Order: sequence, then C-alpha cells, then structure tokens
Amino acid sequence: MEFKCYIYKMKKRFFLCVFLLAKTFTFFSQEISFPKGLNSDYIFTVSPQGDPQLITKTGTFVFKNKFVFQGYESNNEEKKPLENLKTLNNRNYKALIDSLNTVLVLSGGGHVYSHSKQGLKRLDKSVEQQNQFNAAVFIHDKNIYMYGGYGFWAFKEYLTVFDKSTEQWEIMYLNSDYIPKGRWKPVFQIINDRLYVLGGRNNPEKSDDKDIELNDHFYFDFNTKTFEDQGEINNDLPLQYSFNSNVVIENKLAYLSDDQFVSFDFEKDSVYSYFEKNLFQGIDIKRPVVHRKDTLYYIKNINNKTFLAKFPLKKLSTINPKTMAMSKTATSNLLIALASFLVIIISWVSFKLFTYKDLLKGLVLYDEKRIYCNQKSEIISNNQLRLIQHLVKKNSISSDELNKILSSKKYVKSHFTLLRTEFIKEINKSYKNVTISESDLIEEVKDPSDKRYKVYKITKQIFKKESFFTYLFKL
Repeated sequence: MEFKCYIYKMKKRFFLCVFLLAKTFTFFSQEISFPKGLNSDYIFTVSPQGDPQLITKTGTFVFKNKFVFQGYESNNEEKKPLENLKTLNNRNYKALIDSLNTVLVLSGGGHVYSHSKQGLKRLDKSVEQQNQFNAAVFIHDKNIYMYGGYGFWAFKEYLTVFDKSTEQWEIMYLNSDYIPKGRWKPVFQIINDRLYVLGGRNNPEKSDDKDIELNDHFYFDFNTKTFEDQGEINNDLPLQYSFNSNVVIENKLAYLSDDQFVSFDFEKDSVYSYFEKNLFQGIDIKRPVVHRKDTLYYIKNINNKTFLAKFPLKKLSTINPKTMAMSKTATSNLLIALASFLVIIISWVSFKLFTYKDLLKGLVLYDEKRIYCNQKSEIISNNQLRLIQHLVKKNSISSDELNKILSSKKYVKSHFTLLRTEFIKEINKSYKNVTISESDLIEEVKDPSDKRYKVYKITKQIFKKESFFTYLFKL
C-alpha cells in the first residue's frame, strides 16, 4: 500500500513538472490564433488605446485577451465608393496614430485615409504619386510627413507634408545649407521637434554598386528647418537600414528579427543589441510590432500558418546586450596632430639615418678614443688625438710643436727624433689598418720656409666624427 502511494506521488510530481514547463514555454512564446476567415487583406497596427488591432475593409479586430471584431458604424458601401483603395496590408499602407484615429498613408505617397469606428474615409484629393516608396513616414505636431524615399528612378532628399487645407502633398520649405543624400529605408524616429535619421540605402554616384547601405546619420530640426550632420555611423552597428518590424519602447526605437533585438537611443548616441538564437523565430518582418503592458505583440508565420505572438520584455533582462556607440569614433584633433607629428619624426629620423650612413661611408673619422673608416676602427692615444686635432686645423706641425705634444721633459735632439719617428709610425699603422691602404696618413717633409727643419704634414682629409644625435637636428 505504501509503495502504491509512493508511485502515485511520483506520478503527480512528474505531471506537475511537465505542466509547469509547458506553462513556462507558453508564457515566453505564446501564440494566439488569428480570427477565422481572416485572409491576408489586413493591416496590423496598434489602436489609439494601445491594443494590437487588425484593420480590414469591413471592420477591426481588436485584441485584448482575445480578438474582438468591431464592425464599422457607417456603411462604406452607402457612401462614395473608396476608389483606389488598394489591398490592405502593411506593405501598401503605413499606419499612424493621430489622436483617436488611425491614419493610413499610401506607400509611395498620395492617398491618405482615416480609420475610426465609423470606418475608412478618404482625406486627400491627391493621386497615387509613386514618388516616395519606403520613405520615413511619421506624424509631428498633428501633421503627416514623408522624408526621402524612392520613385521615378531617383532617391529623394526632401520632406513633403500633407496640407489639410488643400488636401494635397506639398514639398516643405527648408532653411538648411547642409542637405543629406537622398535615400530610402532609413532608420528614423521623431523625438520632440527633431527627426533623427540613420543610414538607409542609395545608389552612389559614378558607381556600379546598386542600393547600398549609407553610413551617415543626422537630424532635422523642425524649429530651424535645418539638417544637422552627426557624422558617420559605427561600422559595427548590426542594423544600418530599416524594415517594418519596429516599435518604440521607453522612447527608444527598436527593431526585431529572428535572432535579434536592436534598440537605438538617438539622444545618447548609443545602440544596444540583444542576440539569442531564435529569439523571435518566425517573425514577419514586413509587419510592425506593438508594445502593450510590458509585452510585445508581433505577427509570426510557422508552417504556413499565421499567429499573433506574445513576448514578455522581461525576458530581455536575461540576455546580456552588446552596447556600442551609434557614431563612428572620431579621433580628436590632438591625436591627429600627434599622429602626424610622429609620422614626420619617424620619416625624418629614417631619412637622416640613411644619409648619415652615406656620409660616414668612405670617410676617415676620429673621435676622442678612436680612428674610423667604414666599419673598422683603431684605438688612439691622447697624444695621437692631440696631433690629429692640430693637423685637422693647420694641416702641418713643426718638430718643436710635436715635441711638446710628446713630452714635457727636455731630451736631447736625437731622442726626440726617435720619439717622433715611432709616434708617427704608430699613427700611420692605425690609419692603414682601418683604410686598408699602403699610403701614410702623416709624412715627414722639409719646412718650406726653412729647409733646415722638418715638419709633419697630413696627407689625407680627416674629419671629426659627428654623433647621430647631433646630425639628426642639423638641417
């Protein structure tokens, strides 16, 4: 009996663990089935109240704890037909929140519709422009704007605004000397009175490259009507152009992909990248993301089936983000100056080193201790040094002067003659050893002014050896 109770308790604990594990998995990857009968003809967006919603031509599915259908209060069929209304999807229309209404802006520019409980209503008197595809579309100060985009074989560099009085799109007047390159698919966000723009894509001039990523970022100030350049962007950024699966969380723009959550803080010039394999597996990046009550809602496609997926933001706290600067690190002017100075110094030292070696090549040199020629040297005595220094200056020396160098004592004439002969012989021997020459450096000749006396004359030019440090600073 006790054994059966033990088995029963173990089974109970096992099923409890399985249940809790399943609940945990469901909590982190809960998938909500779409309403029956709903086809791909819908726009996924957030409602003015902050709930995920699916906009269709006949009504709206609003999700709170489940999808609830709200039919339009006015019958669109009884009013003027909504001509030119294209298939409702997030590719054809950009959904924006304007007060208690949702505004649908046609991709490429032109038609504008309002969406409310009453239904869909045409607001513009424009045509389908096809001029600003994948532009930055946004609302600022209750006005609808488009920046950039592509159309008619050109990338646009201007802003257009929907004029409610004329119900037409107008190019906005600017007061800016700096105009960024035209682009489409930029990463962008409105913060206070500034439109921040990062990257995008463009075809560079005079290049065979097509639709490449741009590496700049800037902002447009609505008060001054000017663009302000923010320099190049960090080459390590995981995202340099936009796609649709984005959302603003705590005033930071974020983009989602299968394995990544990338958040942009334009005001702090910082980017945060959260990476985990299959973090948002199956996400439809052609649809936006909705943030409600610390939970993200996004469209998910698995095995040809579409779901509304929930993701609790607190799961991101379990992932260590990679933080990086948005801007490319700018080298300070001081560092540039120091680097330039260092290059000049190295170049100058290298140049002087080569010329110094050429200068020494083949010359007979001396310093306080040695006599040199090419790579050879010989030690010289203090008296030999004194004689060499004298001959370098005056070219010759008398017997009496040489006697004074050799000794302060008074010897007989014959002894001084012997001393001089041996002394000169030693110097010439050292000279021949370093130069590999048979000729003498110093020779004994008759004094031109008085033939009775002998003088000692230097036969080769010899130079005092200059240190490399001294030569280095000589112009």
